Amino acid sequence: MKKSKTYTVKKITKILLDIIKKNNKSLKKVRIPTSKPLHHLGYIDSFDIMNLIEIVQKNFAVKFKNYELDINKISNLEKFSKIIIKKLNSRN
Repeated sequence: MKKSKTYTVKKITKILLDIIKKNNKSLKKVRIPTSKPLHHLGYIDSFDIMNLIEIVQKNFAVKFKNYELDINKISNLEKFSKIIIKKLNSRN
């Protein structure tokens, strides 16, 4: 039986930060807060959010329902990480 990876909020948040910085070179050296709404701080816009969701769905092999993607639920990386972990755990 194949052993599944164990993810923590910290690990997922790091992955999300890496994705954001890879897709926006101007943020490469910026310290991005993980507990504050990134769209309010101007680090990402709605297109970046949709791109991030698409990459997450592909990389983690999960699919989000529309209600799971409410901006208040994914407004910061820590909240979004918790939703990703919940999705991953629900597969098992």
